[in-house]
Parts: sequence; C-alpha cells; structure tokens
Amino acid sequence: MLRISRSNFNNIDLIKVCMAVLVVAIHTGVYCCFVNDLFNRVGKALVDLAVPFFFIASGFFLWRKIADATLNEKVDRITKWGKHTLKLYCIWSLVYLPYAIYGFVRDDLSLFSSIALYVRNFIFVGENFWSWPLWYLLAMIVAAVIIFLLVKVGLKTYQIFIVALLLATSGIVIDAIHAQGGLDGYFSVFKTTRNGFFVGFPYIVMGMFIAEYGVISSKYWLATLFAIGFIFTVIGVPYLSWIVNYLLFALVIQMNIKDRSGDFYGDLRLASVVIYFTHMLWVGLITILYPGLAPYWMFVAAVTLSFATAYLVIRNKEAAVVKFCFR
Repeated sequence: MLRISRSNFNNIDLIKVCMAVLVVAIHTGVYCCFVNDLFNRVGKALVDLAVPFFFIASGFFLWRKIADATLNEKVDRITKWGKHTLKLYCIWSLVYLPYAIYGFVRDDLSLFSSIALYVRNFIFVGENFWSWPLWYLLAMIVAAVIIFLLVKVGLKTYQIFIVALLLATSGIVIDAIHAQGGLDGYFSVFKTTRNGFFVGFPYIVMGMFIAEYGVISSKYWLATLFAIGFIFTVIGVPYLSWIVNYLLFALVIQMNIKDRSGDFYGDLRLASVVIYFTHMLWVGLITILYPGLAPYWMFVAAVTLSFATAYLVIRNKEAAVVKFCFR
C-alpha cells in the first residue's frame, strides 16, 4: 500500500472541476437523453462517479493531517468541519428558499403543508425544489456526527470503516425491501437512502481510510481494474460503484501534476465549489424562462453560466461575501 504524504494535490483540484460539470449533467438530464441506449448507460456510469468523488476527497482531506493526532485533536477537527458544513448548509438553503416557495406555489400547496414539507426536507432529505445539490451538505453533517461519536468512543479508523461498510450494505438492503413494497414509513420521512447514513458516511470514511492506510500502489492495476469495473457498471452489474469509486480516487491521487504560476489550482478548487452550488440557480431560472428546453441546450447554458459565475467569484475571492458563502 502507498501512503500519500505529499502536499501537492493539484490532481484532485483538477478532477473536482470535471466532477462538478458531471453534477450539472445529472441535474439537466443530458447524460440520459441519447437515442442510443449504450450512450445513456455510459453517461449514467460517468455521472455516478461525481458526488462520491467529492465525498471521498472530503474524507481524505479531513483525516490526512489528523490520522496520527491525539483524540482531542481529532474531535476538535471533526467538530470544526461539521460546524463549517452546517453553516454552508444553512446559507445555501436560504439562497434556494425562493425556489422552494416557487415550487410550493406552483404545486398549489397550503401554507401549513408547505412549511411542514420544507422542514421535513431540510432536516431529513437535504433538498427542496431545485436545491438538489444541498443533500451533499446534509449528508456531510450527518457523517460528521457519526464520525465524531465513533472517534469519541475510541474506535480506530479500520473499525469505523467496518461500520461504514455495514451502513452501506444496510442502504442496499433497505432499497431492496422497498422495491418489494416494504419500509414505507422510512421513505415517508427520509424519501431515499441517498443520504448521510448510507452514502455520505461510507464514502467519507473511504477517504479517511485512504488517508491513513494508503492505496494500491500500482497505477497499472488501478487503471486496469477501474476500466474493467467501469465496463461492468455500464453493462449493469450491480453494487460495483463502491469499488469503482475507490479505484478512481486511488488512481487520481497518484497523478503528478506540477504547480503553475499563481494560485491556479486553488482557483480551480474554488471554481468546483461555485459550479456545484450555483448551477441549479441557473437551471431553475432557465427552466422558468424557457420551459421545455432540450436537455443538451440546458446543459450548455447551465455550464456556461456556472463557469461565468465561478470566474466572477474567483476575481473577487477575497471579498467577505465570497468567503462567507463558499469557504
């Protein structure tokens, strides 16, 4: 196993921008609008790499500097990370609140029903009307609480990883039971298993595991296994996503990309955050102004406007509002 100890992670910053674009593809539906079913399958396999990569990277950076730290240092770091994520979740929930109100009015819901639905979604789901990216933040908050508790009681990283595997497996089982008509009570509250318990926490712990124990050192085997796993995913072999996402991150983290002048890669890192959090603002506006727009045009417009937003934010990255909303 190769433990990653360097300080240059330009590779992750670069790939994060690509993954942010794939998230836009998810929310515009462009990945599955092809006539050829094979293209749709490839598109689905590609976009399924996006959010897990962000989770794994978050876990990796959370744990990289504290893997060998004291218990108190770990608890302090996890607490700060969780509080920061909670702040971002509240900020962006407020930013997207007008869209939530628009959705409730469009669906002709009563004031009581709208408030009840918003609160349910805010606490248990992580998204309301056109604010789909925010489930990622809620999932990280849930993961932070679980990791805090497990670290506090003295579990080692490999033991936390076992808990993560059990929760990931539980999510798969819950979905299988629901497909047979069971567990309606759970889904009436949480709506989905795509949340911090069954997705966010396991992937974040995967990143923590990589930070402490390293990755398979052979780039050849990583690339080969990733290619095979990706092909099987396209074919439709179930439950390979966890392995494929590990292989991708393990491969990316060993890429060696040299520094460029200025803060180029730092700006890329900020750009990925801006694109992720703002693209649905543009998707919602475009949908209102041009209903029925084809997915590929929606994707082009949303990506263009999101990159333009990222450019403006980067130009003003020292502004207080930018630091408040994106950092």
